[in-house]
Amino acid sequence: MEGIFFLKGVFSKEQLELTSDRFDALIRSKSLLSEALYLEEKYDTFLSNYLEIEKEALIQTIERVFQKKEVYKNSHELIHTMNRKFLNLLSSIKMYQDQVPSHVRNCLLNNSTAFNEAKKLFSQEFDSCNEYQFMEALRNHAQHGGHAVHSISFQANRLGNEDNAKNEFSIYVWCLKSYLKKNRSFKKLILQKVDEKIDLIKYSRKYIQCLNNCHIIMREMIAGEIDIARLDIEHILSEFMNSYNRKTDNMYLVKVDVQGNEIGERIALFLDYDNQRIDLTIKNQRLQNLSMACFASTSYSD
Repeated sequence: MEGIFFLKGVFSKEQLELTSDRFDALIRSKSLLSEALYLEEKYDTFLSNYLEIEKEALIQTIERVFQKKEVYKNSHELIHTMNRKFLNLLSSIKMYQDQVPSHVRNCLLNNSTAFNEAKKLFSQEFDSCNEYQFMEALRNHAQHGGHAVHSISFQANRLGNEDNAKNEFSIYVWCLKSYLKKNRSFKKLILQKVDEKIDLIKYSRKYIQCLNNCHIIMREMIAGEIDIARLDIEHILSEFMNSYNRKTDNMYLVKVDVQGNEIGERIALFLDYDNQRIDLTIKNQRLQNLSMACFASTSYSD
């Protein structure tokens, strides 16, 4: 059916007529920005789950010092809590790995080569990092009924001498090799590379560092197309604003017939969601040496 294409405002009668090609290009630009947002949201999801683990470790360390609880009961509850948080982390990483190559491909106009390149990034990190290999195997173990966390321990160290002495408190979240060996499907080659007790927080930091490396590269892969898509929408909204001297809130694309009846659904056109993507890229930048980090609450008198 023949039609005429417009950019309109929901609460106004003003409309900007578009060519068919311009209409299609704007829809494509909106789609690309949506795909880029999905990529950033899924990265932010698993990164937030990782931060929950780090926060829980700090909270539990502080509470251990100030609150006297029944040791066995508290330890059992904490292991359960940490198992849940690690399962959330590992599951959200799996979702990210499965879905973001498709978002990269879609951002690059269904470029199948880009899809394969994105998948390859994960494979390269897997091949080069023992911690990555272990955490991937641990996810399979946890998702099929096993536990990731088997033991929790606290440590108190006295640093320095006499008047300069300081007390330092820390927590360790352990995965025990002896438990993993009971799972016959757990890859023996990976188990051979780890100690009897695996520090899960330390391994997670290295794992997250590897995934961050992948994400930054994928972000760079799509940057050119995403910048063009945003400019495309910015230009048409600016053109509408200059033509009618009004704000471009609640704008939509629509096709109408010769009688002026709308054909198909209205397609909202705005940049608020892409502003969210930009905020996420600012929030989640390249991680520098996360695997070497140690988070502590230390405030000592001189």
